[in-house]
Amino acid sequence: MKVNHTLTDAATKLDIAGHSVPTLGEELREARHRAGHSLREAADELGYDHKYISEWERGKRRPHVKHAKNIREYIEKNK
Repeated sequence: MKVNHTLTDAATKLDIAGHSVPTLGEELREARHRAGHSLREAADELGYDHKYISEWERGKRRPHVKHAKNIREYIEKNK
């Protein structure tokens, strides 16, 4: 959890300095749109419920570290 706090602090500092760092959820949404997938299609491909995808994209919930690898692979696949 310390790593998450460190990354959050770094992102906040960059945001204050005028640099925006997209969250994993924002990157997921962008990749989903590039792929032309609906929430349900992306959820099916990732193997998660579409409600989680929606919450991750909107920043309502952060994906667990074990899910981040799958999300990162989806993002890379749909660049």
